[in-house]
Order: sequence, then C-alpha cells, then structure tokens
Amino acid sequence: MPSGSEAQFLSAVPCAAVKRCVVIGSAASPTGDPLQLVWTWNGKSWTRKAVKLPGTSDEQLTAAHCFSLTSCVMAGITAPATGNTESLLFASWNGKVTAPLTANGKPLAGYWNGKAWKLKAA
Repeated sequence: MPSGSEAQFLSAVPCAAVKRCVVIGSAASPTGDPLQLVWTWNGKSWTRKAVKLPGTSDEQLTAAHCFSLTSCVMAGITAPATGNTESLLFASWNGKVTAPLTANGKPLAGYWNGKAWKLKAA
C-alpha cells in the first residue's frame, strides 16, 4: 500500500497476477462520510483510483475479486441516508467506473449446496 495513504480500513487485496493487484479500503472524508478507496499496483507503482458507488449514500466494500486491473467485481453493504437498514451491494469496476450488478434489477447471491451452485435473490 502506498506510504502516507489515508486508508483506515482495508477490505480486500485481490491480485490477478503477481504484479497486478488492487487494494480496496475505506476512510472518512473531510466531512466524515465514508470514502471508498482503490489503488492498483502494476508491478512498479501504485495508482489511486476514485470509486463512487452507484446510488448509495453510505457504503462499505468488504470483498472483491479481480480478473485484471480493469475488471473487478465487488461486494459490500450500503445503508440509506435515513434509517438504519443495511442492504447488500454488488458492483463491477472497469478500472474507471463502477456499475451496479443486479439480476432483473434486484441483487443476486449464489451459494454452494455441496453439489452445484444455486442462485438466490439477495
């Protein structure tokens, strides 16, 4: 992770290859709101990427898997500005922009039943 970085919490460090890693974390913005942070490692240097999660007011990324530096899927939680009900958050990231991952407009989760993967509405 870059020295002097503002991360307060690291969630995931997926690596698509030995010298191709992504670090996902969060910190508090100057106003105290959560700020999602992503850095990419190309084998020589770190690059900070801005991540704005779509349609959320209070979010935290908790897991990620990257196929490359420009193809990741992320999961986490989100809460509305009012109320305290958390929801699951799934997003894709192309190295520049995040987009929600949904199935027919609703989050989708998969689970292993011991024999096969099954899908379930989240």
